[in-house]
Amino acid sequence: MEEETENLVSKNGYNMKKEARNIVFGKYEMGRILGQGTFTKVYYRKNLATQESVAVKVMKNDEVKKQGLMEQLETEISVMQLVRHPNIVELREVMATKTMIFFVMEYVR
Repeated sequence: MEEETENLVSKNGYNMKKEARNIVFGKYEMGRILGQGTFTKVYYRKNLATQESVAVKVMKNDEVKKQGLMEQLETEISVMQLVRHPNIVELREVMATKTMIFFVMEYVR
């Protein structure tokens, strides 16, 4: 897991302080990769405060802009924040750095 974490950090270009349990944004413990697409990856994470399992969709900001998907992404965020239904994954929060965008979503098994 340690090597996987180091590769994840360097490949994504997200520079974070390496802590004992590999914490992201001060509250999510890093986990395995769940899947990936053309320019996104989805990771399993655990919220340290609530112990809730979440899925975090990670996108490179420059890829979103290069593909011309910023408007679509903004629409996706708006819709996901409004819709509440048992068959639709809930968006918990959206975070960003200068280079990355993170969607924290309900983890569905």
